[in-house]
Amino acid sequence: MKTLRILTMALAVLGLAGGAAGQTGEIGGMLSMSPVLDQSYAAIWVPVPQNHAVAGVRWYNNDGSVVFPQVLVASGTLDERVGLEGALVVATDVQGASLAWSEVTFDQPYACENEGLYCLFVFPAGVEFSAPGSGGGPAIGFTDGEAGHQGWLCADLETWMKVEGGTGLAIDPVFVPAEPGMIRMAQPRTPNPATMEEPALHPARPNPFNPQTVLEYTLTGAQHVELTIYDVTGRLVRRLVSGEHATGTHSVTWTGTDDHGRRMPSGSYFVQFVAGQHRQSQRILLVK
Repeated sequence: MKTLRILTMALAVLGLAGGAAGQTGEIGGMLSMSPVLDQSYAAIWVPVPQNHAVAGVRWYNNDGSVVFPQVLVASGTLDERVGLEGALVVATDVQGASLAWSEVTFDQPYACENEGLYCLFVFPAGVEFSAPGSGGGPAIGFTDGEAGHQGWLCADLETWMKVEGGTGLAIDPVFVPAEPGMIRMAQPRTPNPATMEEPALHPARPNPFNPQTVLEYTLTGAQHVELTIYDVTGRLVRRLVSGEHATGTHSVTWTGTDDHGRRMPSGSYFVQFVAGQHRQSQRILLVK
């Protein structure tokens, strides 16, 4: 059923916007998805020249009234699957003009150790594309031929569908010279339990997050695990894991709700990870 939903998204993406021209070539139409769920992403891979950093992006926007809740960047290559491991939120509440090139500046420039970065637009949940232009809903322009950049669509944080058909997404990175002290994005590596000395809770991804984040931990042996969420007052909000787990890497998603299914307000929360005698905590930030 999950695969069918993703296929339906891919089949319902096209709506012609006319032949507007831009830096990446002539705009051939608008790309979106249906349905738009709580975690619906368009991911665009952009190459980054050596000794440069990405300070923002320009993209061809459909509807100026639409607000993209977040824009993220993540390290990656065209040979690796798209993912949110190590992704960072670089802009929030992003708007552009209608049927026009628009620009967003990141909170700071980001360099990378690989040959490029993924730029991810989070689509507003429940708001769907209906037509080109103002009032027509969230969509990003695409170009014909080899212009533009390779893109993917996702609605469940796991299954990414490549945009096929010889089209590229109309998005251009804004480069600045890379300087010492800038954040350098690196491709995350999956921990090997055989080489680890003790269990470990890995950084939440994404963080900050809205509306959900993935918590991943690695065990060096079969152990009893407790993974819980607390608010800043120390009150237990959600018990995510409680039980025996095998050696290896495990993950669980927190959707920002308490044990009764109620959505929690924006703010800081603390993840507590207990595996045997090992204890570890991590601060995460829910933003709305």
